[in-house]
Amino acid sequence: MKRILLIVSVAAAMLCPSHAQEIQMVKDGNSYTVPCLLNGMKTRMTYSENDAISISETVANLMYDNGYFSDADVAGALQNGKLKAGSSVVLRDVEIEGKHIQNVRAIIKEQNASIVLGKAAIVQDGMIVSGSSLITDLSTIKNVNATVENGIDKLIADKQYDQVIRELNKKKSSEGGLSSYYLMQLANGYYQTERWDECIRICEEWKKNFSTSQDATERRGMEDIYNWAAQSYMNKARNSDDTKNYQKALEWLNSDASSMISSRYGDMTEAYQAMGDMSNAKKSIRKAISSRIREVGANYVAAQAGQVKDSTLAKYYEMYAKLPNISSKKASKLLQWAEGCR
Repeated sequence: MKRILLIVSVAAAMLCPSHAQEIQMVKDGNSYTVPCLLNGMKTRMTYSENDAISISETVANLMYDNGYFSDADVAGALQNGKLKAGSSVVLRDVEIEGKHIQNVRAIIKEQNASIVLGKAAIVQDGMIVSGSSLITDLSTIKNVNATVENGIDKLIADKQYDQVIRELNKKKSSEGGLSSYYLMQLANGYYQTERWDECIRICEEWKKNFSTSQDATERRGMEDIYNWAAQSYMNKARNSDDTKNYQKALEWLNSDASSMISSRYGDMTEAYQAMGDMSNAKKSIRKAISSRIREVGANYVAAQAGQVKDSTLAKYYEMYAKLPNISSKKASKLLQWAEGCR
């Protein structure tokens, strides 16, 4: 379909041709906005301290209807041909003054929601915000305010997790606590360095302080917290014979705050199987398979015909085949489907 150029925001501006190191954001009420391209479509995004990336239902459907999303980008998000709030899509390219954030998942919010560019997204791609300035080149870090001068945001962007842990613990000690965002990054630091007990401790602290907050921005990243805690318990369980760790993992995995993705159900299958609960293990692996098929934009017929090449889906079919009380005939069929996915 021929693309129709859409100006989503009346205030949208042409991007500067140069690769700016510092972009002055525009104040809009109590927020700041920045011009950008979403998969090539001009718009503005509102910066959020505690968010990732999200778009409104209206904008999502405008983009889809006019060719800015491929079918793969919206796999599993379409309902009766429309993108609905609560689902997610893949933005192949978010361009800000020549700086690119690629293949990032965006949550679809209600119809009139802002298009949000969050700190969690830009920091992971080597950008930071200082006051009303978006810094796209961290070599200019000496020119920004004290919050950034301490180097924490740069360390997070550079994935120097051991140093992130040290600096955030210093900050926590001197200030008596951390914001939702920084506490989340501390949990991530411990998770990335495979310090499972410390990660669990910080996830528990975040859950206690922010999971029931009335401020929606403080609850951003809840899915990551629940995932890191669950994965930490799973790794502890795999390294010991203590099934209590699987039980703890399930407490996090079964929460409504956990993401509804295939890996979650795969982990639940493993945990239930280790605990001898084969009924729930079977239910979980079925959900893992159906979720994975949606994630890759396929359907059961194609998957079972060997038309979907995906190692994760193959693994789930194998897990299903190896569960107790599965007939030899069904197990053989599942293994055949697994082989077809390779």
